Amino acid sequence: MMIEELPTTLVGVEQYPQPEGNHIEFKQSYVNENAFKKIYKQTICGFLNSGGGYLLFGIDDRGYIMGIPKNNKVIDGIKLFVDSVIKSISTTNGVKFLPDIKVKTLETNTKKYVVAIVVISPTDIGPPFQCEGIVVYRLNASNHIYRTQKLLTEAEQLERAAQNAKAQSLIIQKIETGRSIEVKELRDIIIAYKIEINQLRDVNKRLKEDNDLLKDDNDLLKDDNDRLKGDNDRLKGPYRRSINPKQFIVSILILGTIICAITWIQFTNVNNALRGKYVV
Repeated sequence: MMIEELPTTLVGVEQYPQPEGNHIEFKQSYVNENAFKKIYKQTICGFLNSGGGYLLFGIDDRGYIMGIPKNNKVIDGIKLFVDSVIKSISTTNGVKFLPDIKVKTLETNTKKYVVAIVVISPTDIGPPFQCEGIVVYRLNASNHIYRTQKLLTEAEQLERAAQNAKAQSLIIQKIETGRSIEVKELRDIIIAYKIEINQLRDVNKRLKEDNDLLKDDNDLLKDDNDRLKGDNDRLKGPYRRSINPKQFIVSILILGTIICAITWIQFTNVNNALRGKYVV
């Protein structure tokens, strides 16, 4: 799809001649922060996958020309940002290429520029193109993001899944015997591997449930043990008081004194009886 040609100047123009859309995006200013640059990068990638477009800095959402200062530092910052975007772009197969992305400045009525990032969609290489693992398309003047994994063909998904240790070893064995591998055969290997993984997950789930039950039983046993310990401590309390060492010695001394006194009185009475006297 052909897009409108970028004007060479905006002198005498108050409002940009086209509104925002799938090929035009307005930004009132350039903000040199990662969160904003991430959005700018997604827009550029969206233009690449949607026939090209212009990312214009210095124009508000209504299309009015605001401009940004004619500051070489700002312009250089935008150019460095574009260089980093170019390095991050590849095909979904991981093939690097140099997309046609340029930075242009447009004169305005004031002493300010409108800075345009011009994105030309390649004609020799077909989309989709990815930026750091995501693919972006422009639709209704917005960026729509897709993960690269979702855009792989069935054969590519199977080939990537074959990197699993077990599936890979099976494939290597077949290669070593000189056999070629069809996509269907590769699919069968992966399906078999996935079934095994699911079975292991079921076993692991059951083990986890059993472990949770054992944990609950252990908690109950711990509670019972704590209660028994408390009862034991309460029973030990009186016992410990009854066999207090000091009290035991004093009790023995008193008991010994009483026994000695009784014995002495009895001895005295017997002795006096022999003499004809009694102690009352």
